[in-house]
Amino acid sequence: SDVYKRQSLGKGFVTYKNSADAEKAKAASGTEFQGRTIEVRLATEPKKYGYQSAPQQAVEGTSAFVGNLSFKSTKESIEKFFSACGKVLEVRIPLNEEGKPRGFAHVNFDSAEALKKAIALSGKDLDGRSIRVDVSQPKTGGSYSRGGYGLSLIHI
Repeated sequence: SDVYKRQSLGKGFVTYKNSADAEKAKAASGTEFQGRTIEVRLATEPKKYGYQSAPQQAVEGTSAFVGNLSFKSTKESIEKFFSACGKVLEVRIPLNEEGKPRGFAHVNFDSAEALKKAIALSGKDLDGRSIRVDVSQPKTGGSYSRGGYGLSLIHI
């Protein structure tokens, strides 16, 4: 929600019992709901705008973005999950203003090969959630932003 106005940003996540029902839901994409045009896509599909998943053949670096994490996930459970990929050097779980997990993490590995193996685990279950794993994208500029909403921290 918008921190200042306390208004919903209009985003939601629905879990279906099977992929056939999820595919049926995509038919609602482009329709209007409560005065807004909605976009329905599968969580594993890249967005049509903004961040795009990096092609697997072009994996560079050693840091993974892990999305759709359970709020119950811990550094330990994430490290254990990815340990078969290679050596996990660091797990960072960003917290919101209330000190609660934001639902994603960054995992640093000791090699690009370990990162490739981690990306192959995208869609697998971790702590009851089907996670998304992509190459972490470097921050641009010198500030941290929450998508244009909320607080921004300037690093000097």
